[in-house]
Amino acid sequence: MYRPMRWIALILLLAGCASSSLSPEPEVVWGDVFAPEPKLEFDPAFDWIQLTSGEWLKGEITELRDRSLEFDSDEMDDQTFDWEDVKEVRSRDMVTATFEDPEDPRHPIVVTGKLYAVGDSIQLGSRKFEREDLISIIPGEATEADYWSGKISFNATMRSGNTDQVDAGLYGRLLRRSPYSRLDFVYRGNYGEVEDVEVVNNHLFTGTWDLFISRDFYVTPFKLEIYSDEFQNIRYRVTPSAGVGYHVIDEPGMEWDVMAGLGWQFTKYDTVEPGEDRYTDQGIATVGSHYEWDITADSDLTIDYSAQIGLSDIDDSTQHLGIILSSDLYGDLELDVGFYWDWVGDPVPDEDGNTPEKSDFRITVGVGWDF
Repeated sequence: MYRPMRWIALILLLAGCASSSLSPEPEVVWGDVFAPEPKLEFDPAFDWIQLTSGEWLKGEITELRDRSLEFDSDEMDDQTFDWEDVKEVRSRDMVTATFEDPEDPRHPIVVTGKLYAVGDSIQLGSRKFEREDLISIIPGEATEADYWSGKISFNATMRSGNTDQVDAGLYGRLLRRSPYSRLDFVYRGNYGEVEDVEVVNNHLFTGTWDLFISRDFYVTPFKLEIYSDEFQNIRYRVTPSAGVGYHVIDEPGMEWDVMAGLGWQFTKYDTVEPGEDRYTDQGIATVGSHYEWDITADSDLTIDYSAQIGLSDIDDSTQHLGIILSSDLYGDLELDVGFYWDWVGDPVPDEDGNTPEKSDFRITVGVGWDF
């Protein structure tokens, strides 16, 4: 009996080893490695955006314009993101979005509804659009106030003692942008005294009306410029014109427009030499450029250039260059540092025979308010 029992025990041992080698090894769980991914719950009291990095932010959509999304984060306050860096958007309430119509670029599509954007598509209510056709987003239903924005900047320098001097400058801009048109009003004025003697006194106003034919191309049916400069012997210079414009660069954080047109210029001088006419007028060609660059999240650079070229006398032309560096101070307040150059190609002597200099240069430092 002993030998058969030994053989039976050996057979059972071999069978157990074989069965254990055929069965899968037991699953080893280390901590929560195999735990299911937690599901994100969207608080309906907030708008939500997801960045391409995978991060989610809750807060409130401020606006989307020029391919940049402004978002008031619940934790990080106001933030601006390039539209290409935003992967998904979920709006809490109704928004008004403007899309370019591929079949008729002259007439954008304006739709109001709750927005859901992910990937290359955007759903607004029951309608779907391509992400690349999106032009702008504003919260709620569009009202007239939503189309307006502007800026006011003031600078001043005062000295007393050995020299009494006062310099002051004011810049104001009021802009109305709709899906179809743009109204732009700009005023710039400068005044200065040294020892109670006036040394600077000039004012410039421009009003421009643009109509968009497509996202990048627009026409300017009417533009009006009014300029006066006592020390350039110009009582006033009025220039109505019309032209066209084109977005050379229209990317997040950078814009560049070029413009060209034709107009007529009327000038009245303060005084002239005996026998000279105080009034002149001529046809002109206009060219211009407007460049904006968001250097960082807190600073931006604006460069404006314009020229008015006399058609009957090319020497009787004018040029203007303005370079402004703006940096955020607090909230909507900004520190503005500006450089300006004004050039008159053919200055007219006054009644005493004094001919003004062709060029004027200014550097200003002031505080501006965006609204």
